[in-house]
Amino acid sequence: MQEIGNFRNSEAFTAREKAVLTLAECMAHGRSDAIDDATMAELRKHFSEADLIELGTYFALVTGFQRFNNAFDILFRCEG
Repeated sequence: MQEIGNFRNSEAFTAREKAVLTLAECMAHGRSDAIDDATMAELRKHFSEADLIELGTYFALVTGFQRFNNAFDILFRCEG
């Protein structure tokens, strides 16, 4: 999907999907500060606290694996 790079302005994504993509972006960039209040408010419109814990855990694992791959110079190749 070519619009993912501009998801905030895209009509291809629902508000719920945009909230998840914003969370993913926040977590992937490795910032040391907490997710801002506006982002959390938007996430809470669409997800329960349990959902947010599950999403956060998932993104923590995925970004951790990516950092591991980078540290050990492991390249993922997608064929097809």
